[in-house]
Amino acid sequence: METVQEEVKSHEPRSALAAGADGLEAYWNLFRQLKRSRKLFPQDLMLFIEIDPAQITSIRELILHDFPLAKMEIKKDLEGHDRIVIIKL
Repeated sequence: METVQEEVKSHEPRSALAAGADGLEAYWNLFRQLKRSRKLFPQDLMLFIEIDPAQITSIRELILHDFPLAKMEIKKDLEGHDRIVIIKL
């Protein structure tokens, strides 16, 4: 948290900035909860998540760990960096 820019700290939730060693702890928890409760959701389900471009490989592995048949689409931000992952379950 010491290295995060002040304008980022003042606009982003703390849980988004301090999300474990790789920054994906919140998504790890979300996917585990979703897997446990999958029957409560519609059969066709889409998730949209925002990532740091450096997390692309890790997030793919994380998603496929719990949802091996998931289809993923990566959208780039305005600077051309991988930013949004659309997950179809």
